[in-house]
This record gives sequence, structure tokens and C-alpha cells, in this order.
Amino acid sequence: MALAGFAGNELAARYRIRTGRMIGSAALVADGLHARADGITSLAVLLGAGGVALGWNWADPVIGLVITVAILAVLRQAAREIYRRLMDAVDPALVDRAGAVVRATPGVLDVGQVRMRWVGHQIRAECEIVVWCDLPICTAAHQIRCRLVPVVVAVGRYLLAHVRWSCAFGGGAGVVGSSRCGGTGG
Repeated sequence: MALAGFAGNELAARYRIRTGRMIGSAALVADGLHARADGITSLAVLLGAGGVALGWNWADPVIGLVITVAILAVLRQAAREIYRRLMDAVDPALVDRAGAVVRATPGVLDVGQVRMRWVGHQIRAECEIVVWCDLPICTAAHQIRCRLVPVVVAVGRYLLAHVRWSCAFGGGAGVVGSSRCGGTGG
């Protein structure tokens, strides 16, 4: 019975963690981690009871310590995940991928800072770009948004992009401005 409980909790945990990460829900991820801890606890109790039945009196306290360590490890992971969301943190690899997408956008000459953060279940992306002055900024901003949505859709359903831009006249920057655009990820 404990093996079935472990298997069921592990399946539920994987589903919740995967779905939570897909929709950007730190609470669902934490719930999945909690289900995983429940499954590990069920399995450990079975091992402890079996050890005591075999006459190993030390099995129960040792398993109790193992359960404690496992729960603390799951707690650490869940707390880290929740803390990152509370701080609006976005995975640095996603920020790097978004920066690469912006740099590869036709008409973009230079890219300054690329910043992303969670706002509820949305990701807000901000970037600074330099474009030639004969390129309409709304065209560049639209191209950037259209290219960023597939990158961001894996972790959030909505992207709000804010693009700061400056025009290059020959070799230097000239006019500075700003453009906002938003879009659903699907």
C-alpha cells in the first residue's frame, strides 16, 4: 500500500510541478513539491516498519532522521522557488535567450540592457536598442515582440515588452524614445 501511495504521490507531484512551471504558478510548484515529500515519507515509513519487524530497533529513529532531512530538502527547494517569485525573478537563461533574440532582430544595431521580471502571471520585458533612423521604431518593436513571444510562452502566457530606442545617425546615437507593446503567448 505504501508503494502505491509513493507512486501516486510522485505522479501527482510531477504533474503539479510541470504544470506550475508551464503556467508560471509558484504555488502549484510548491504544492507538487509537498506531494513529493508526502510520497517519500510514505516510502520511508514502510522501510522503518520493515526494519523494526526484522528486529532492527535503530531503524525507526534512523528513518525518522532521513524523513526529516528529506522534508527539509523539499522545503528548501519550495522556499527558493517562492522567494524567486516574490522577488519577481526570471530564470537568467530566459533573459539570455531573450537578449539573443533581440540582437538577432533585423534592423537592430545594438542592444543595451535586457531586463525581465514577473508581474503576476505575466512577464514584463524591457530592453534598450539602437536602430537606424530610417527604420520605423514601431516596426522594430513589433519584430522584437513577435520574436520574444515564442521564447517567453514556455514560462508565461502574456508578455509586456517595453523597448527604449535610439536612432543611429551615421556613427552615433541621436533621437531617444520609447515604445510599448504587449501580446499573448497563445
